[in-house]
Amino acid sequence: ATRSVEESEDTSTFRAGREVAALLERELRPGEKVLVAPPADAILEYWLLRRGLDAPALLYWGEAGTTRRFLVVVKEGPRDYPLEHVLADPRLAGVRLEPPRVLRRFDEATVYEDARAP
Repeated sequence: ATRSVEESEDTSTFRAGREVAALLERELRPGEKVLVAPPADAILEYWLLRRGLDAPALLYWGEAGTTRRFLVVVKEGPRDYPLEHVLADPRLAGVRLEPPRVLRRFDEATVYEDARAP
């Protein structure tokens, strides 16, 4: 048997999802939100739910509101969206952000911390 399905990008894999969810569980504070582009959002949702977190509130929020800090997950691969695309999320319209800071790198993803500019 091969691991071709697990390794193929055609199956929308996000192998770092479990580790990213564990990092988010440690790093997120009340009121903070997560930015991640599809299809990685659905896989991350699964892992966040497995950890007992309110994944819909973290991932599928409607507007930035008074959120001061965002954790930005970028899945890196030939068919994935770069950081600039994730930060162009229309839910951030009108929100000035500081330059993002790398929180942690994984084999196929990077998690950034981004805060509102003063």
